[in-house]
Amino acid sequence: MAAAMNRQTAPSLSLSFALSVALLSAVLPGAALAATLSGTLRGGGGIDDLHVVVQSATGQRITAYCDGHCGDWFDEDAESGGSRLKKALIGRQVTLDHRREPNRNRIAGPGPDETLDFVRRIELSR
Repeated sequence: MAAAMNRQTAPSLSLSFALSVALLSAVLPGAALAATLSGTLRGGGGIDDLHVVVQSATGQRITAYCDGHCGDWFDEDAESGGSRLKKALIGRQVTLDHRREPNRNRIAGPGPDETLDFVRRIELSR
């Protein structure tokens, strides 16, 4: 009897979960979408706001704003008047945890509600 009951409730639980996720997505459209990417540092820098560019082995390329999470990875760039990723770091393997979320006026230019990728954590691989 219990096995029959579990078979009957399992589909309704997964449907209930799916509906809950859909409802939360509708209610919280600015909810963060987090992801982790292992790849190669291809570049980075900026004038007002620093960013990094990481490319995975499959070719996926992510540009994420540092927002204070990249450490001392940049040098001044006299040509642009901003900063650029240190040459010694270009080509290094990294693990990037990033999240797509509303700008909320952190980055100059895009509107406060525009969603951008932000670094949550970035580490050099050994």
